[in-house]
Amino acid sequence: MIIPLSRHLFELIVHDVINWTVPDDFYISVNISPAHLMDDGFIQDIEALRTRLGTITLMLELTERSLIVEPSQVAENFQRSVKKAC
Repeated sequence: MIIPLSRHLFELIVHDVINWTVPDDFYISVNISPAHLMDDGFIQDIEALRTRLGTITLMLELTERSLIVEPSQVAENFQRSVKKAC
């Protein structure tokens, strides 16, 4: 349930901020669950969100209260999302 909810949140974010005029150092911060980080579509979801946000910086935060079942996979996907941003 959390992954579809996160994807819906991404849509709402884009809908809300797409026409905002923001300073150069403006960013959007989004909490990501470990379950979404482990999902095969995570990288695509983040790339799509970044593309749609244009020049607005995206900051990802790992939800702390969620149990990380596969720490190595979560770390790998998180690192891949960071590398794609550079």
